[in-house]
Amino acid sequence: MQFTVKQEDMWKGMQAVLSIVPAKSALPILSNAVFENSEDIISISATDLDVSLSTRIPAQTIREGAIILPAKKIADVLRELPSTPLEFSLENEQMTISSSYGTYKILGFKKDEYPEVPQKVEGTDIGIEGPSLQRMIEKTIFAVSIDETRPALNGVLWQIKRDEMRMVATDGHRLAKLVNTVPRNQTVEKEIIIPTKALSCLSRFRSEMGELKRVTLGQNHILFDLGSTRIYSRLIAETYPNYERVIPTTNDKKLIVNKEALSASVKRVSVLSNAITHQIRLSLKGDGIVLSALDREIGGEAKEEIAADFSNDPMDIGYNAQYLLEILSHIESEDVIFELSTPTTAGLVYPIRQKEHEEYVCLIMPLRLKD
Repeated sequence: MQFTVKQEDMWKGMQAVLSIVPAKSALPILSNAVFENSEDIISISATDLDVSLSTRIPAQTIREGAIILPAKKIADVLRELPSTPLEFSLENEQMTISSSYGTYKILGFKKDEYPEVPQKVEGTDIGIEGPSLQRMIEKTIFAVSIDETRPALNGVLWQIKRDEMRMVATDGHRLAKLVNTVPRNQTVEKEIIIPTKALSCLSRFRSEMGELKRVTLGQNHILFDLGSTRIYSRLIAETYPNYERVIPTTNDKKLIVNKEALSASVKRVSVLSNAITHQIRLSLKGDGIVLSALDREIGGEAKEEIAADFSNDPMDIGYNAQYLLEILSHIESEDVIFELSTPTTAGLVYPIRQKEHEEYVCLIMPLRLKD
């Protein structure tokens, strides 16, 4: 195996692969990546057994071959090298990387010691544009649960219908739902749960999402084909909770507030909130909000007032400041609307103006206030 390649091309390929390589694993072989070359292409692949990625980069092949190499070590060498031509040469399972600056030798393993990296899925192609898919992921993935005892919530629910697509994520404390109604004449109707890691990896390819070739849905797997890069993932084989049941439909109190003003105030006030609960109090009145926080352990207290429109009787409600800030950061309009009922029931947050062919709403559960 021998080939020449540009440092920047190889580095880009390794960055993609590192998003899949597990930091820790019961199988040490998974800390490696598979390198194969033929004609004018190098293929670099990696898997954690649930999510796999294969990417191709241009190169000049001198001698074809395949080898498994420690992914992080290769990446570390490439990271420290400037933009320069590199030659990779394999002899007796030892890879030598040569540049104008020096040589670097790394011992590898035979390819057959590594688990097979899937390259295709038999199934149905889903019609969706890359930028639309990217947006749906970014607007929901932040709300995914990290509680491994609830595996269905460890991914994003993707509902594919004939006239719309939905993505939903929740951790029980907040929920994000994006409905995309762009006409597509979709012929398949499915509900699947995609692991967070697969979608996070896909989101890294923001510049390539416009070139999304296809999304193929199999029986238990999904494939995202970006042309030079393919991401293959198992689906979470669980039943997603009926999220519609927790989205309130009778919240009759409406708060309208400038998003940037509220976000800035929450950030300042929450500095002196409790380090565990991050609780802040929002005291709502007709023409404004008084935000306050109290941390008795350090004797800290903060209070601010901002303008708002709340045409109801005064009400105090508590929120986790971090959850509230995350929701606000994903809303794009200048003003946001809160639909509320009582200080102990879920509130809805959404932009004052929705994007065309889109409905975006977030749910946030309040914290019980202590007087």
